[in-house]
Amino acid sequence: MKTWFITGVSRGLGLEIAKAAIAAGDRVVGSVRRPIASIPGIEAARLVTLDVTDAAATTRIVSDVMAEGQRLDIVVNNAGFGLLGPLETTSDADIADVFDVNLFGPLRIMRSVIPHLRLQGGGHIINIGSIGGLSSQAGSGVYAAAKAALEAISRSLDHELADAGVRVTLVALGSTRTDFLTPASVRLADGGVSAEALAALREQQPCSPERAGAAIVTMAHSEDPPRHWPVGSDAVERTENVLASISRDLNAWRDLSLSADFATGLRQGKCTRL
Repeated sequence: MKTWFITGVSRGLGLEIAKAAIAAGDRVVGSVRRPIASIPGIEAARLVTLDVTDAAATTRIVSDVMAEGQRLDIVVNNAGFGLLGPLETTSDADIADVFDVNLFGPLRIMRSVIPHLRLQGGGHIINIGSIGGLSSQAGSGVYAAAKAALEAISRSLDHELADAGVRVTLVALGSTRTDFLTPASVRLADGGVSAEALAALREQQPCSPERAGAAIVTMAHSEDPPRHWPVGSDAVERTENVLASISRDLNAWRDLSLSADFATGLRQGKCTRL
């Protein structure tokens, strides 16, 4: 039995991950923003009330979970919301909120759990990102930027924690048929996509939240989990398109890129890795 700590289990992908983990025989501690006694489908889960923008509460909740004396095997940073619209009409307040929940929230969780994971000698952090973090589209720049930053941090952290036996996986989630395109999960900046246009896209997303949740649990139980993992057919396709585009640019501009080195170059030695 593995013990999971999952943020945002009241609905959407977080709920489906929790369902799949419980079905696999695991124990789940899930966070919700507002107090609730139980959630249908995950009645066996222990629910804790947590706003991931509250640093003090995050530290306290993680300490309380660890004080139960059980190993914390898998930590899933799932809580988040979207923001769509042109950059020039997006307010500072909305930008700050998106980064606070989607980036700084997971950072608070990770900084709270890492000492415990190091002490117990292992664990797995799963950050729910977005394919938009790798393949951003018009009108999603701020949200994509927060997810791209989460991906960069996840990659770095996987290297940092390797010696401690802790793995970090960034899930580059594709378009999933949750309530993400509803007012409950996305904000709209002025001059961007309309609520009516979003409504027309609902129920068209190719990725099933139930199947994605089950796939994430299967991945988490594997011996060698991925560092970057696209989930959903559109996520795989967009990843392939980005890789092909980068490869084309790399090959087309290779000689000019290499011309930036000193004449004697570092190509014969080793470059410092930052």
